[in-house]
Amino acid sequence: MTKKILIIDNNIDDVKNLSVILQQSGFLIDIADSSNKIIEKISSFEPDLILLDALMPQEDGLELCKLIKDDIFSKEIPIIFITEFIKPENLEKAYDYGAIDYIKKPFLKEELIARVKNQFQSINQNKIIKKQLKELTELNNEKNGIIELTVHDLKNPLQAIIGYSDVLINKLTEKEQLLLNYLHSIKSSAQKAVSIIKDLNEVNTIESGNLTLYYEKFDVREVLLKNVEDYLFSAESKKQIIIYEEYEDELFVNSDKIKMARIFDNLISNAVKYSESNKKIYVKCDLITEHNAKLVKIIIKDEGPGFTKEDLKKIYGKFAKLSARPTSDECSTGLGLSIVKKLTELLEGSLELKSSVGKGAEFILKFKLIQ
Repeated sequence: MTKKILIIDNNIDDVKNLSVILQQSGFLIDIADSSNKIIEKISSFEPDLILLDALMPQEDGLELCKLIKDDIFSKEIPIIFITEFIKPENLEKAYDYGAIDYIKKPFLKEELIARVKNQFQSINQNKIIKKQLKELTELNNEKNGIIELTVHDLKNPLQAIIGYSDVLINKLTEKEQLLLNYLHSIKSSAQKAVSIIKDLNEVNTIESGNLTLYYEKFDVREVLLKNVEDYLFSAESKKQIIIYEEYEDELFVNSDKIKMARIFDNLISNAVKYSESNKKIYVKCDLITEHNAKLVKIIIKDEGPGFTKEDLKKIYGKFAKLSARPTSDECSTGLGLSIVKKLTELLEGSLELKSSVGKGAEFILKFKLIQ
């Protein structure tokens, strides 16, 4: 399809030269010599590119550029200024108003054609990129819809399986140990599936921009202690010890309590999950001052296998397959640390990792304290 160029210039000689050169190069040309009804002209001709004189005798090219870019029907049309002289401050303003290039008068035929063709190449590339982005957005929305549907349809029956398993476990006696073992296996498998669904749903919600944060004032120590208590049984079953050290005074933050609890849960869970038996896990909260700001500092440290250099390059990626493996067949989706990283950033906190192979891992979280 022939590309169309609209020339807006009051100089008859310049218009003739531009028209001849561009028509010889295969472009379809139309001309306008003032801003009078220029939007209507653009609407009827539908140019692919506009060449605009920046210093017309009766018009302000800069203001005309702004007029064109402010109109919904013409704002996407690229504009190249043609000018004999333009001050640096006006050139900056021209780009601010939406111009994409400028050509100095007197112009060379070769330069003019090269710049015009270059802009059309950019236009075509932008169209391709926009089309691909649209397709990717549609695919991403479709993916999000599938995940939401899957989460909704799987979570409820799995929770029912866990609930009925608990009912049966409580009713059976030790004489029916084989059935009890089966039920514990059923419950454990369902819990693993729910954990996977929970992680998938959280990542999907964060990445789709649909995560809502509910801010409130609370004491970080209470949330952290609750998470520690939740993992005491798991640690004890693996003959691990969780050592919790609490700051003596209240440590208030203004944040989302549930999301912060999720961060702690993932990190403590990983410490238990990837540590061998007879290992210690250290959880500590403290008050520090950095750059004249008071911060709550949380440390979650284990004596597990640590992370290799290759691990550290991809540790916060989705579905990251790291060198360490759960030590008691626990479930791992490869999403936990990705969720920790994203939630920490959303809560305007910081996350630091200190680790080396064979020497465990130490995660350090910092959040702003409020008085």
